Amino acid sequence: MSLNATMRAVVWAGVPFMMNVTDLPMPVTQGPTDAIVRTTTSAICGTDLHVYHGVWGSSDVPYTMGHEAIGVVSEMGSGVTAFSVGDRVIIPDSVQDGRVGSESHIAFGLGTDFGLPLGLQAEYVRVPWPNGNLMAIP
Repeated sequence: MSLNATMRAVVWAGVPFMMNVTDLPMPVTQGPTDAIVRTTTSAICGTDLHVYHGVWGSSDVPYTMGHEAIGVVSEMGSGVTAFSVGDRVIIPDSVQDGRVGSESHIAFGLGTDFGLPLGLQAEYVRVPWPNGNLMAIP
């Protein structure tokens, strides 16, 4: 991808009832355990509606909406072993930090730090630690 490449994304600038489709820089991998996913479908959830209505939202604006999506892996670092470029995947509504404990019963989405994968209403998204944060679509 070109360093100057852009994509479209749904962005909230902090004003209730106003969302914009904006051109943003394409995400890039930041290390060997990152993947870039081309979003094909993004859900609108209750959290997005709360932001739209001005009931909830970050003071750190503007930011890209969305935290649930389906897409296709378009790029990945050398440390990604569970997926290949071209795989269809789900990006669920919570992500882990890649440092899951040694207990075999630890469930998907947990680690020493976890949260929402914000910014999924965009054409492309960076997914950290995709080995634990993506789900394959058979």
